[in-house]
Amino acid sequence: NWHLWILAKDNLGNTKITGTGPFYLDNTKPVITANPDTKEVSKNTDVTITIKEANSGLDDTNNSYQYFLSTSATELTSVATGSIFGVQQSLTNYTLGTANASGERTATINIGSTETGTRYLFVKAVKDNMGNESIQGGTIVTIGGINYHRFGPYEFDNLSPVVTFEPTTNTTYEQSQSSKVTLTERGEADFNTSTFKYLWTTTATAPTASALDT
Repeated sequence: NWHLWILAKDNLGNTKITGTGPFYLDNTKPVITANPDTKEVSKNTDVTITIKEANSGLDDTNNSYQYFLSTSATELTSVATGSIFGVQQSLTNYTLGTANASGERTATINIGSTETGTRYLFVKAVKDNMGNESIQGGTIVTIGGINYHRFGPYEFDNLSPVVTFEPTTNTTYEQSQSSKVTLTERGEADFNTSTFKYLWTTTATAPTASALDT
């Protein structure tokens, strides 16, 4: 906020200082941040999107508060849809709270619960009521003429390990039997070897985890 002040003197030295205002100016661009802005392997994670606009406020009438979780760092792609190059209906909406004293508004989203692999979070750029577009926060990527703030990478793993047996069966009677077990991790996580357990049973019904012996 700005005030205009004037100093005036006549030839006899009479002085007058007077001012007027305030005059509101806003040429500051909104800032978008994400916390965390990267994540080591997990099943999912909560991300808090914060938009700081301390002057004229965000243009809630025309802004689309949207994000996309992408398999690519350069375009909007997913395992299910492939390349979609900024198609807005494929983005996910988020809702901002009210502004705090610093002009910050936040929204918390959960990402990754159905994903496995490296993902990038694209948050669509926004404007304030003076038309200043956000250009700070993350890496700015332009897709289909639309600017996005990219955060990441985020690593997710929601795939169970693959277990194979060799042989898978032996119907010849023996005094002892064995099968080579191979475990393959399909996702991003490492094996937790302390959880490996086995159990021989006389039934084809799978036992519960608590019933398994080491």
